[in-house]
Amino acid sequence: MNGEFSGYDYIRNLFDGVYREDAFNVKTVDEHKQWAEKARKKLMKILGMHTFEKSKLSPVTTEIKEFSDFRCEKITITTQENLKMPFYMLTPKAGSNNKAIIAIHGHGSDGKEGLIKNEREIYRESCERFNYIYARYLAKIGYTVFVPDLLGNGERMLGVSKGTEPECTVINNACISLGISLQGIHVFDLMRLVDYIKEYTELDEKIGVCGFSGGGFSGILLSAVDERIS
Repeated sequence: MNGEFSGYDYIRNLFDGVYREDAFNVKTVDEHKQWAEKARKKLMKILGMHTFEKSKLSPVTTEIKEFSDFRCEKITITTQENLKMPFYMLTPKAGSNNKAIIAIHGHGSDGKEGLIKNEREIYRESCERFNYIYARYLAKIGYTVFVPDLLGNGERMLGVSKGTEPECTVINNACISLGISLQGIHVFDLMRLVDYIKEYTELDEKIGVCGFSGGGFSGILLSAVDERIS
């Protein structure tokens, strides 16, 4: 790295100016609640989520498949105006614990498909290498599992990328020029999925989340901004 011309010192100085300005320095429960509320609002603003508006969910079930251990329903909801998200709901056929968990994909899984059973040859190697079918495992041990397609993946691709290459960078470049972010859309869509679970199912009020790679990151952010994730 060329220290004289790289711009590192410039960026580092900018970073130092805002570093840990909202550090977790609390001593009481009330202070923690105040810090958490402030941090939650700031994180949502950084992600551009403060500009998003909910639409009616208008859920539609488009497909039902039967597996040996669970039923798989494909459902579509509207998260914002002109924005729809498909997801699978896996319901155990026996031994249900009546608990909901959201399973979030990362890259290399063809979105939600790899978390159940991906039959497309171009994704098979990565799905097997990363043991991607954890949604099935969760259903087998009793969870009702919700498996969404995040924007830029699976059925929600624009079609501008080739092969298995995700479209996250292409979409995010457009988003940041509008003052929002693709990650913010991901988290907002997941919050709308939580809305669906709360409004249209009778599962336990405690909702869990898990994810791999980028899906794990989205799960962490969802847990940070949505108190319904427990």
